[in-house]
Amino acid sequence: MAIRDTIENIALKEQLKTLREDVKKDFREVFKQIPHFEDLPKDYMARIKLKDAEKTIRNRSYACPRKYKEAFQMLIQ
Repeated sequence: MAIRDTIENIALKEQLKTLREDVKKDFREVFKQIPHFEDLPKDYMARIKLKDAEKTIRNRSYACPRKYKEAFQMLIQ
């Protein structure tokens, strides 16, 4: 069973590879190479530091004006 699954996976990968090449060929304007892509630095990693990752963000909710309250309730229902 495992051998059959492996063979099917290999066949599917080959099919996906040919489909990917066909799509790239059909839409070559969209998939153009980025100019000077090879010259871009590759040794930088992006990092976002949070002050406190466990802290949840809380926002104050604002009251709805009474004249719109009935219309909003109808829309929500």
